[in-house]
Amino acid sequence: MISYEIIEELDKIKEYYGKWDELFNSREYEASLSLDWTDALLKTHLQGASFFLVVLRDANGILGIVPLCIKEVKKYGLLLLTLLPISEYFNTHSDLLLTNSSEELVEVLLKALFNLKNKWDVFRINRFVENNPLLDRIACNLKNNAAFNFEIRRAEPSFFIQLGNSYDDYLKKKSANFRYKLKSIVKKMHSIGDVAFLRTQDFHDFSEVYNIILSIERNSWKHKHGTAITSSEKQQEFYRVLGQSAFNKGWLRLCILFLNREPIAFEMGLVKGQKYYGVHGSYNEKYKKENPGTMLLAQFIEDLIHEGIKEYDWFGEPFEFQSRWTDKFRWHRSLLIYNNTLKAKLFFIFNTLKEKMIHDVKKQIVFRDPRDVRPEKK
Repeated sequence: MISYEIIEELDKIKEYYGKWDELFNSREYEASLSLDWTDALLKTHLQGASFFLVVLRDANGILGIVPLCIKEVKKYGLLLLTLLPISEYFNTHSDLLLTNSSEELVEVLLKALFNLKNKWDVFRINRFVENNPLLDRIACNLKNNAAFNFEIRRAEPSFFIQLGNSYDDYLKKKSANFRYKLKSIVKKMHSIGDVAFLRTQDFHDFSEVYNIILSIERNSWKHKHGTAITSSEKQQEFYRVLGQSAFNKGWLRLCILFLNREPIAFEMGLVKGQKYYGVHGSYNEKYKKENPGTMLLAQFIEDLIHEGIKEYDWFGEPFEFQSRWTDKFRWHRSLLIYNNTLKAKLFFIFNTLKEKMIHDVKKQIVFRDPRDVRPEKK
């Protein structure tokens, strides 16, 4: 028999950190479900928010750890209390840290959500990878429970690169035009001055490299736009906490491009198993015409292949530049559950009416413009 426990006291939550790591490392889960990611969010984005942990277990041990929070979201003039896994604060693949997607485990999880003492109007998960069996199990359970309305909608895709066994093999699969442009960029960079790369293993501590990363960010277009690491204190602290923890545990990967000893571009992410998750990257706007990001990414892909990594995952929005590196992508599906509150019922009506007004759209990728990404509110 599976039971659940809802924990709100931070000191008690910390008692589960060891089990959290153990569960996360037991199989392939999305990087955003890690203790490192959650701890960084707790220390930065969730201070003062309603946060709690749902722990699911049976006689043999823990079957799931689901960190949740409640935030106020304004839609159609309604101020909704939105319940969500805290990993949803970033636009990554959605998932839940459960050992399986059995009917009983999902039923107990939903029971825990609906029996929270904290009030909420809607439960939201934005980006389940389309073939995630957990979403199908949740949908099946909700269909059998007429007490609650819910919606599942298609959500935008994200790109990934199948890296293959060698860098030469990867390049051979690219077009002649791609290889020519890449070769020209590399040649041009070397003609300007001395080119060098520093990687994770070249640093003794994350604080050494983080100062270099911040210097590049401050000189990027993202800084002025408001979406750089350096654009807000909590963003800067989030990446510092996440980066330091991941560095200590050995799953941080980064590469910095230097031109004449000046750091001008970087790539940073996380490795789990044979998959690399691209967390953040940027370049000095002064060198935009030289395309330092392209040279850096090519070198970084070569490094990953040499390490035995099989996949490079861009788990965020689809950008056009990504399609030049790969033609592989995954669609997502979103989940919205409406609670039995007046605001939730009104929100469901508004959403239903809006859906009827929208014509069916073909399943095609709509690229996002990086400069259209809204700056985070400080």
